[in-house]
Amino acid sequence: MIDAAPPQEPSLPALYREHRSWLESWLRRRMGNAWDAADLSQDTFLRVLASA
Repeated sequence: MIDAAPPQEPSLPALYREHRSWLESWLRRRMGNAWDAADLSQDTFLRVLASA
């Protein structure tokens, strides 16, 4: 029998690279302001980092 390695959790930098773009786009449409959307998406990832 082959032992499969457990799946690794993605690193925060990988999550940021993979999800920042769509999150900022979604927030920009909702907020109507690219700068506020960028700030809020950054705050979101910082909260995720702080909660870990």
